[in-house]
Amino acid sequence: MEMTTTRSERRQRLLELVERNEIQNQQQLQELLQAEGVSATQATISRDMQDLGISKGPRGYVRVDEPAMEPEGLQQLKERLREDVEAVDRAGTMVVVRTTFGVARPLAREIESAKLPQLVGAIGGDDVIFLATRSASQASELKRLLKRLRG
Repeated sequence: MEMTTTRSERRQRLLELVERNEIQNQQQLQELLQAEGVSATQATISRDMQDLGISKGPRGYVRVDEPAMEPEGLQQLKERLREDVEAVDRAGTMVVVRTTFGVARPLAREIESAKLPQLVGAIGGDDVIFLATRSASQASELKRLLKRLRG
């Protein structure tokens, strides 16, 4: 049974489905939405996912602002980002993090250990970190996340 839903209702259902299920592709998500009476095109779902900060991780879609990291490690990363990061910018599919001198390499390892779903890999120099992602949208998500964690 299909019912008319508002954009906010559709997005709320989308978030609930992602939180409750291991969803591997947008077609599966579209089918789950339809089973709940919500009709949406793949383009609409894709746009909603980007706006809501949902990205594909190793176990399916996850909300990006909830990194797969234990709270203690997350708190330590937040402190390091606040103390050592001077700027965060996006360049294509990369995120460039400017740090105080001498901390980029260990901070890059710490960011990699956070297992953020958008991150493919990191390279740290003396005062700059290059974070590689698979797409420009994932780079934007990662930039937003790092800035939010940084405070």
